[in-house]
Amino acid sequence: MKLFLEATNVIDLQISNEEIDNIFEYEPNIIDNRTFSIHFIFAHSHKDGISIKVKYQAIFKTEDDIDNSLLDNPFLHVNAPAIAYPFLRAYIANILLMSGYDPLMLPSINFDAEWKKRNHIQSK
Repeated sequence: MKLFLEATNVIDLQISNEEIDNIFEYEPNIIDNRTFSIHFIFAHSHKDGISIKVKYQAIFKTEDDIDNSLLDNPFLHVNAPAIAYPFLRAYIANILLMSGYDPLMLPSINFDAEWKKRNHIQSK
């Protein structure tokens, strides 16, 4: 299946002075027969005494038709998030820096291990 990242965008951004729980979640979503998205939710209390919460979306297009069976495919849970995550990572670092705070460098994520953990799959 050939695909490309069509767009990334911020759905919601909140920066506050309140401490919040750290959250990192992502979920695939099929939009239509040739479009799907990965939705990220990220929340973190920053060392500068502020908190950031971001809802972020990456939209992918394919040349072939897709259906709901793709929701169980590792590609949607491993490869697509790995393609989109660096854009979220850069956005968070830059928005904090441009707002006058120290940038927050998100760690690398092993999406394959995360997907296996979610589905209780043993590594060979």
